[in-house]
Amino acid sequence: MREESFSLIRTLAERFPGLKHPLDEHIEANDEILPHVFFYDVTLYVLALAASVRLGSKPAERELRAILDLFEERFTNGSEDVQELISASFLENVPMPGEKGAEIREMVGPNMRVRLDLIG
Repeated sequence: MREESFSLIRTLAERFPGLKHPLDEHIEANDEILPHVFFYDVTLYVLALAASVRLGSKPAERELRAILDLFEERFTNGSEDVQELISASFLENVPMPGEKGAEIREMVGPNMRVRLDLIG
């Protein structure tokens, strides 16, 4: 059910103001929401939050945690379509150990961790 993917993206833009403008630009450029394409912007945003966390930003840490918690909830309880979106367009792009941003690997919830471990 693609509607769940659209719902996740709309929720991200509503809860996290830093994603509203990228979503607006995405829709303007594509005349619709292309979930896997937009998740590239989401991944970049998450990586930017992780960089801010490394610099000691508590607000960035709270926001990053909230996004990862939302992903875990939707990954666990969502449709196969949402699981595939999060897996293919987020988890597969999480930096590998030793790369900047790899700390995200330790922050994901238990169900996403299982998938991340399968991905490598």
